[in-house]
Amino acid sequence: MARENHDATFAALLLAVVADWHVYFGVGAVWVIGHLLAYIILGVAFWRARVAPAWSAIVIVLAAPVMGPLAYGFQQNALQIFGYLMVAVASIPVARYLWPGPRPETAGKL
Repeated sequence: MARENHDATFAALLLAVVADWHVYFGVGAVWVIGHLLAYIILGVAFWRARVAPAWSAIVIVLAAPVMGPLAYGFQQNALQIFGYLMVAVASIPVARYLWPGPRPETAGKL
């Protein structure tokens, strides 16, 4: 919308969404819950696919409550950053597994 200069249309849409708290809360709840569930599902997928060590899957699952309920509940942005760092570090073994070439020897060992 921004490229096509529909700023007024976008502003009206945004105001309509924010004006009705039901819609605003619904969109926000789906957004937050969807992201938290996605990290949990990703961790379970890492575990079941055995493409990374078990600690990698566990750290990703544990990152969801750290960057969500704990960060927002305690109003500490540092916790959210820490949660994202947990996901980044835990994703390294999977990235190494997916990289072309020989597979790391730690993959599949739980």
